[in-house]
Amino acid sequence: MEEIAQQAFGDALFSQALERNQLKVWRREAEAVAEILKKEEAFVALVSGPWPEKELRIKLLREVFGERVSPELLEWMTLAAEQGVFCHIQAMIGRFVRKADRQLQKEQVTVTAPGELSVAQRKRVERCLNRSIGVAPEDIRYRRDASLIGGMTVRIGDQVLDGSVRTRLRRMKEELLTWNGKAGEESR
Repeated sequence: MEEIAQQAFGDALFSQALERNQLKVWRREAEAVAEILKKEEAFVALVSGPWPEKELRIKLLREVFGERVSPELLEWMTLAAEQGVFCHIQAMIGRFVRKADRQLQKEQVTVTAPGELSVAQRKRVERCLNRSIGVAPEDIRYRRDASLIGGMTVRIGDQVLDGSVRTRLRRMKEELLTWNGKAGEESR
């Protein structure tokens, strides 16, 4: 059922967004909704469940998201609740976002650092990425990975630019081992 709902609802939202020239706006809204709902599993379960009555669940959905998303996205979410497939909302939004990204020919950009970047650091990264590849600040995702030690990595689609201390240390180790191996051969 999830696969059918994902395809039907994800494709329907994509078609409507494309037809109304709202792909970028609805993509951003849908991704924000998915992020909120990921943290609010109880809300998803409530809207998806048999209780309270459907009318109350729909009213709750409209009250929570009515001012936060476009009327069309709200109607799409309402229809999902009415059809009993709201429990698959993450998968449906995921399909829509993937299709929207392909249509927009957008590369996913993820910046990973060992800790939270300050506002000034984020602004610097955003300026640099905007100048070099034309990516908008709202299209950059930030992650933390303490194993990087220092520096950062930037993933653009399937390409990775690695300026992390972890990778620099690994390369130094490989060079030392290679150099040590060559020195041992020369002494024979």
